Amino acid sequence: MNFLNYDADKLPLGNLSEGTLRKGYIALRNISELLGDPTIAQSRYSSTHGAALSMLTSRYYTIIPHVFGRHKPPVITTIQQLKREAELLESLGEMEIAAEIMANVLISLCQSDI
Repeated sequence: MNFLNYDADKLPLGNLSEGTLRKGYIALRNISELLGDPTIAQSRYSSTHGAALSMLTSRYYTIIPHVFGRHKPPVITTIQQLKREAELLESLGEMEIAAEIMANVLISLCQSDI
């Protein structure tokens, strides 16, 4: 998952929940709203546009851990970056479903051996 900058050490796929993904999507939606209407930075967040984007991006990275090494995490400031993160969440959701299916298959196999 390194190519997506997702940090599986901080949040292994087995611990990834639907609720976590939902929170990630909500964080991205908030960033999307701010990108679409910069005036809500002041009205909703009592902040400048840049500071609000920085705060919301930080919140997103807290929910969905990423690996940036020694580099400063990039603030999500463009629709392109936003789409990339939405694709990451979509991929993680698919992997979470696949992990759940595999766990159920293994349980079934173990029970059939009894």
